[in-house]
Amino acid sequence: MNTIKNQLAKFGLIISVGLIISTYLVANVIRDVRLSHQIIKVRGYAEKKVVSDYATWGISVRTKCQKITEGYKVIEDHLARVQKYLIEKGIKAGEIKKYSISVEEIMKKNDKGRRTHQIEHYAMQQSIDIYTKDVQKLFKISSEISVLLKENIEFKSWSPKYYYSKVELLKSELLIAATKDARDRANILAEGSGVTLGYLKAARQGSFSIRPGSSTSISDDGGYTDETSITKKITAIVTVDYSMK
Repeated sequence: MNTIKNQLAKFGLIISVGLIISTYLVANVIRDVRLSHQIIKVRGYAEKKVVSDYATWGISVRTKCQKITEGYKVIEDHLARVQKYLIEKGIKAGEIKKYSISVEEIMKKNDKGRRTHQIEHYAMQQSIDIYTKDVQKLFKISSEISVLLKENIEFKSWSPKYYYSKVELLKSELLIAATKDARDRANILAEGSGVTLGYLKAARQGSFSIRPGSSTSISDDGGYTDETSITKKITAIVTVDYSMK
């Protein structure tokens, strides 16, 4: 009788232990299933500062005249003096592109402010663009050209635009760095959450931007290209999803 009771007790103990182990295993399976459907989504960021290696600059000379022939003479004289000034300051003749002269008829207005069919005068202008790799020289000349106004030369000078020609070569480098940054951030989040980072489930390239070198913005705004600063900051942003286990 005692033997039967002992066997039943052992059998009951085995069943109890089995139930505990089964419950533990089932709980882990449920946890693993839940984690397999959970992801950590992070953004990675990378940047690199560069110096512009070429620049463009636009200048337009203009005049008002009653006769087109007179206007042509003024435009040619003024543009020649502007070009002479640029070359004396170090711009090469081959770096200057000249466009054709444009002529606009400005019509007189009546007492009611409406245009008539009578010509009041002609507005004429001619533009040039400067393309150069000597960025610092162009910056200096553009800030000093206003001295020509003292010579009664009527002109308009636009702000120079500065560019970096090797942007495409940097894209791969920055995307790799941004992806690594994203994984580092994901590892920190996973560790803080008490889970282990799994495999990469998805990766999406965000904005690739060129901003002024002093910019602190890291917004993913669809891309921005700065043309106003000599020193630039090129940034790349990626968004990645990792599973958890």
